Amino acid sequence: MSDDQNQREISTLEKRIHMTLFYDLYSPLLTGKQREIFELHEILDLSLSEISEKLGISRQAAHDVLNRSWEKLEKIEIKLGFSCKSERQKELMTGLEKLMEEYFSDIPQDFYNRALKIINTARGEL
Repeated sequence: MSDDQNQREISTLEKRIHMTLFYDLYSPLLTGKQREIFELHEILDLSLSEISEKLGISRQAAHDVLNRSWEKLEKIEIKLGFSCKSERQKELMTGLEKLMEEYFSDIPQDFYNRALKIINTARGEL
């Protein structure tokens, strides 16, 4: 496999990861048809031909709806930025945890355990 082909595959994989993350955040803002086609293609990994056959639409129609879904998810992320904010919050939680570990011997054990529990709960909600 050439380096150029390898880079294209990595780029495609990164795009799918980002789109799935954006979908997790913003799917309620898509239409029912957009959600359905997105899930069939990105989550269940059906081809456009398989989607068109399953839904009784043309391959081009499935392609158009999928592209509009991607565009809408990207535009929403640009406007709201929840994905970036979530990543930043995770970084801050990690920094706080490292700081607590650094000062572990100076922090009361009960405080440390309760703060760690809050950090882990916050991480799970991000």
